[in-house]
Amino acid sequence: MKIKELWKKFYTNKNLFILVSVAILTISSIGVSYSAFFTVKSNSNNQTVTTGNLDVTSTGEYLSKDSDDTMSSQALMPVSDDEGLGQTNARVIHIQNKGTLDSEYALTIGYDMEAFKSIQSSETTAKLTPIEFIKFAVYKVDTSANSQPTLVAGPLTIADLPIYKYDADDYRNNRYLILKDKLTGTASNAGNTTKDYQIKVWLSDTTTPAASQTYFYVNSEVEAIVEGAKQHYTLNGTLFNGTEGTTPVGNATINIQNGSYSTTTDASTGTFKLENLPQGTYNISITLSDKTKTYNGNITIRKGEYYNVASAETTFTPTTDTKLFNYAYQYNTTVKSIMDLNSIKETSDTNLSATTYNLGPSYIIDCNSSSVSNLKITLNDTDNNTFTVSV
Repeated sequence: MKIKELWKKFYTNKNLFILVSVAILTISSIGVSYSAFFTVKSNSNNQTVTTGNLDVTSTGEYLSKDSDDTMSSQALMPVSDDEGLGQTNARVIHIQNKGTLDSEYALTIGYDMEAFKSIQSSETTAKLTPIEFIKFAVYKVDTSANSQPTLVAGPLTIADLPIYKYDADDYRNNRYLILKDKLTGTASNAGNTTKDYQIKVWLSDTTTPAASQTYFYVNSEVEAIVEGAKQHYTLNGTLFNGTEGTTPVGNATINIQNGSYSTTTDASTGTFKLENLPQGTYNISITLSDKTKTYNGNITIRKGEYYNVASAETTFTPTTDTKLFNYAYQYNTTVKSIMDLNSIKETSDTNLSATTYNLGPSYIIDCNSSSVSNLKITLNDTDNNTFTVSV
């Protein structure tokens, strides 16, 4: 039997209940639920939530129904990335800064635990779809011009993202960082006070049959932070090749957290400047000018008494905690990175033993001033296209 026919068999089971909803700022859930009989129940009123300087509204649906009131085939079974990107169903998030102060915000994704817990009391064996099978893409929408949305993040799984908020008691409450951005206050620039995003979510075509009878509850959140309330840092450094470690690499793109911050190295000197980075853990990718190679890893920026760069370890040995999420957060990396490096197939099946597990490149940069210099990033061609960071 063909794969898609197998999936159709799994996903037409009447015991399956799938919900996708969007929650804005954790205190509002707006969504669409699909019952066991595929009857559609939707909230007819879109809501507006205000936090600090920002107003956030959400419209549209991740999933939709066909004209005959059954779920669309795209919602019923795993799809390829091309199919996921090509779907017309999307959630649109509109963010507007109506205050006078600049405001930074974080766009995150994770489980919609409010919706999931509403059915747990009656279905004690209910499980959530593992995050490594939940794929998404984020587009920026320019509402002032009649242009197509621009893809800024994805296709990615939630497991590809660093943990933005960690819950040691229940990993299902974790939030994962998609990107950071900011909006200027109306007093400083009245013409640049809104941002619009389109979010598409789908089930990966790598999903195993065992995950078919799970709850696909996902939400996105926007968290506002007044810019002046948090220290920001500028990183000045040079990118070198991995053969000699002394030859600068020019015209390479350094990308932090899905384009939240990016720069291009100087063509002749390989020098770079990454400006106004707030504290946090980020995915970092470095792409050569000819786009033949990309080097991936993580960096964590934090305030320190002294300027220092250190590796966040390359291996770890599990203790009594067998959850991958704890170690991804503890060692400033991602769940997917640990899974890939150690041939772990599913987070739901993970029972880490007392052996040694590998970690990808992750570096902690302690900053004792708002601007640090002499940062050195050296590319490594012989070790899975990784890199080292030093001073």
